[in-house]
Amino acid sequence: MLSRQDSFPTYAVEHPSSSGGAGDGHRQREEPFDPLQDADALHAAVNGNRKDVVVDIVCRRSIADVSAIADAFLQKYQQSMPYFIKSHMGGTDKYFLGVVTGCAAGSILEYDVRCLRVAMEGVGRDTDALIEILVGRSDDEIRAIKSAYQQIHGRALEVDLHKELHGSLRHFFEGLMNVERRIATRQLDPEADARALFQAGEGRQGQDESVFIRILTERSQHHLKATFAAYTHLYRSTVDQAILKEFHGDLQKCFHLLVASMYDRIGEVAMMFEKSMKGFGLNEGKLTRLVVRNRDPATRKAIKQVYLQRFSKPLMNRIVKETSGDFQRALLACWGESGL
Repeated sequence: MLSRQDSFPTYAVEHPSSSGGAGDGHRQREEPFDPLQDADALHAAVNGNRKDVVVDIVCRRSIADVSAIADAFLQKYQQSMPYFIKSHMGGTDKYFLGVVTGCAAGSILEYDVRCLRVAMEGVGRDTDALIEILVGRSDDEIRAIKSAYQQIHGRALEVDLHKELHGSLRHFFEGLMNVERRIATRQLDPEADARALFQAGEGRQGQDESVFIRILTERSQHHLKATFAAYTHLYRSTVDQAILKEFHGDLQKCFHLLVASMYDRIGEVAMMFEKSMKGFGLNEGKLTRLVVRNRDPATRKAIKQVYLQRFSKPLMNRIVKETSGDFQRALLACWGESGL
C-alpha cells in the first residue's frame, strides 16, 4: 500500500482532521479522529456484513482519512482493506463491492494503478479503462502512476502495456509513457508540426497514424497548443476535428482525449459519465471508476457543474435513475450524497 505522502498530483492533499471536512459532503465527527478505532470498526462490520457501516467508513470519509484508516488496518491485521472486504463479503453484489473496495484503497493513485492491472489481467483487456486513466494526464501524473505501479505490482507498467497492446495502439502508449523524451529541451517549430499533421491526415488520401502518434506523444503540452493554433490558422480547421474525421476506434479515442484534455479535462470527464449511462445498458464498471476516481470534493463539484451545463440535468439524479440498491447507496456516499 502507498503511504499518504504518495497522494496523486492531480488532487489537493487532504489532511485527517476532527471536523471530517465540514461542507464537503463528508460525515462530520464529534470526537477526535482515531484511524485504529475506525479500522477495528470496519473489521467488525465486514465480519458482520454490516454494509451500512462499511459504506460509512470507506465511502463517506475524506480520501486522506480513509488512507489513514487503511494504514492502521494493514498494520494491525496484516491485510489490505480492499482484500479483506472482498474476501469476506464475496457473496455481495459485485458492483457494490467494486465501489467500497475502490474507496478502501485509500489514495486515488493507488486505485488508478490497481485498475490498470485489472484492465490487463485475464482474457482480453479493458482498453477503455487504460485510455480513461492514462490519456490526458500531465507528465508528473504519468511519472507518479509508473512509480506506484512498480511499487504495488513489482513490475513496470510499460512492460505490461507492451505485452497487452499491439500495433498503433502499442506505439501510442509507448510514446505516452516516455515522459523524459517530452520534457527534453528542444527547439521545435509548431508550424512545421502543424503542416506534418495536415499532410498525415486531412491533406492526403488515408492517414499516416505514425505521424500523429509521434507528434502527440513526443511534444510538450506547451508546444502542442502552439501547434494546434498554427493548424487552425493555416487550415481553418482544428486538429481535433481532423482526428474525429480521419481516425476511428481506440486510436481516435486516444488522440481526441489527449487533445481535448489540454483545454477541458473536466468537460471530458463529464462526457465519460454520460456515456457510461447512455444507450442500452449501464456500464457499471466505468461508472464505478469515474465515481471513485473523481471523489475529491473540488473535482466532483466541478464535474457536477459542467454536467448540469451540458446535459441540463443534475448528474446525481441521473445516477439515481440508472442505479439501485446497495450499489447506488455506495456511489452516492462517495460523492457526499445520502439519497435523492
